Amino acid sequence: MLSQILGAAWNFVFGILIDRVRTKAGKARPFILGLPILITVFLLGLYTIPFEGETAKVVWGGIMYLGVALGIGTLAVSYSVLVQLCARTNEQRLTLGNSRAFFTIATYIIFNGGMLVFVDALGGKDNPLLGFRYVALIAGVLTILLNILVYFVTKELPDEEAKEKNSQTSIFKMFKEQILGVFASEYSVKFLLSYFVYYIYITVQYSACVYFFIYQAKKPELIGPFFFATNFVTYLLIPVIHPWLKKIKLSTFGVLFCGLGVAAELLRVVTGDTSIIVFFILIFLVSVSENLYFLVFPVLVSNSSDYVNYKTGQKASGGNIIGAGYMVATLAAGLGAAGLGYILEWAGYTKGMEVATPQLLTGINILFIWIPLTCWLLIGVIFQSWKKQNAELDEFRRNDPNYAAGATD
Repeated sequence: MLSQILGAAWNFVFGILIDRVRTKAGKARPFILGLPILITVFLLGLYTIPFEGETAKVVWGGIMYLGVALGIGTLAVSYSVLVQLCARTNEQRLTLGNSRAFFTIATYIIFNGGMLVFVDALGGKDNPLLGFRYVALIAGVLTILLNILVYFVTKELPDEEAKEKNSQTSIFKMFKEQILGVFASEYSVKFLLSYFVYYIYITVQYSACVYFFIYQAKKPELIGPFFFATNFVTYLLIPVIHPWLKKIKLSTFGVLFCGLGVAAELLRVVTGDTSIIVFFILIFLVSVSENLYFLVFPVLVSNSSDYVNYKTGQKASGGNIIGAGYMVATLAAGLGAAGLGYILEWAGYTKGMEVATPQLLTGINILFIWIPLTCWLLIGVIFQSWKKQNAELDEFRRNDPNYAAGATD
């Protein structure tokens, strides 16, 4: 819990501070080059404990875990800011977001699908800690190499206006302006609310899935194949879906993919998840909706940032919006995990339980159907409510010479 609170606060602070960074390499690229090295050091430290005492082990492990968590959060913010700084139009941001989603899902499949296999192969059944240490080292080296590649193949667009403004503004005044810029804008507040709801959905959905396969489907052996199958097929579909996004208005697109998630969850209620094949098809449709939100994330950040500029005249790279987004995501993940625990407790779940009671099955349905369904409804309403603001943004961008042509809605 402490790491989540600190991580949430740091993500917001870093998102604001990154706008003041001025190097020859740009704002985000230096962090993309250096952070993977730091994360790898903390990750190896997590599986290499140099102490014997229990208290010292706990303290060391806590520090290493916090370092990994803060490093990964900072790297994620840096990448989101980089997308904003490498593109002028929403079409370009969508293309970059598509590429990022593509490789994120691919990485997820490789590491999560084969993690335990790699641990067993490298450390043996009798020494899993050694296996995890080797996996951490291999993952760290690969991450460093890939981020070095990203560093050299990307280039941030010049932002002289923000550079001049930041150099003349005190850090305290800048913090005040950036915080007010985020929470005084109707667009960015709605974006943060949608991201908050999305991460509650992510946390509850992925955790509840495990309980579903153990107690309702009674097929725990399908947990791994389920995660692999849903993410792998979505991974293949992203390049196919991407061209459609250029032809559909953002609000309409958001309502459509949220409606897809709602429809799939309602069909699960009707079918009762009695057929594993039908269940896999329906949950795959939900997974598509989940990944499409991630795909349009850079566009939502850009629109939120530009709407602040439209209303207040304050122009920035969007680091404050991104930092606030990762802050609410971290808080939502904590709230989702807590809610999961409370509902399972209400449903009578106990560790090691072998047979599910009717109340536990009800609790699993609440977590795995009704909460996700409610989340998609709320996100869809938010997308629909953006119609007016998106029309205002289109008009603003058409009349402002600093913006290249690019549709918002």
